[in-house]
Amino acid sequence: MKRFTQVAIIGEFQEGKSTLINSLVGEEVARTGYGKRTTECVSAYVLPGSDCILLDTPGINHSMEDNASTSLGTEHADAFVLMIAGKVLSPSMVDYVQRIVVSPSGFRRPLIPIINDHGANVGIAGESIAALRDAGVNPILFGERMPRIDARCFGKDTGLEYYRGGEAQLRYLFGISPCSNPSPITRICAMLKTVQQLTSFSKNV
Repeated sequence: MKRFTQVAIIGEFQEGKSTLINSLVGEEVARTGYGKRTTECVSAYVLPGSDCILLDTPGINHSMEDNASTSLGTEHADAFVLMIAGKVLSPSMVDYVQRIVVSPSGFRRPLIPIINDHGANVGIAGESIAALRDAGVNPILFGERMPRIDARCFGKDTGLEYYRGGEAQLRYLFGISPCSNPSPITRICAMLKTVQQLTSFSKNV
């Protein structure tokens, strides 16, 4: 039986989380809406041609209820993708990310940032990464570059339009065919879990 890696897509309100999922899946499976709350609970979507399941989540910091829903719904996630758009992550968002990446067993799960690049300043993303690192969170970057997308035209009114920027990076990241499986995210999760097990074993010896 195929083992799927659960990847939770997190970020602040209206950062393009559902749009990213729709773009990767290739159809409008997650409801989107510009300027209004659309995702109310955590939903799972199988990513075709890969070994990943994507978890769509409500926007963080929109309300305490959304934060609780995201925390509970992503409790068993293997990894997190953090969407960063046109503003620096707020201190409360940095604090939340710092807490959510730690699993119930105390294992720090991988965090991979993606820029939703609809005219976003690259410096903003850099400041966000610096803020995370200052908080003790070390996002996984590929060659010190974050995958960038531009899927702002995706929707019912404009028709299906795939992510236009960073397509090759995203296909590689999630192991979407014709890229090879397991995906890099799955390999990273397996590697970190092995390190955790070895560390735990050495402490008990």
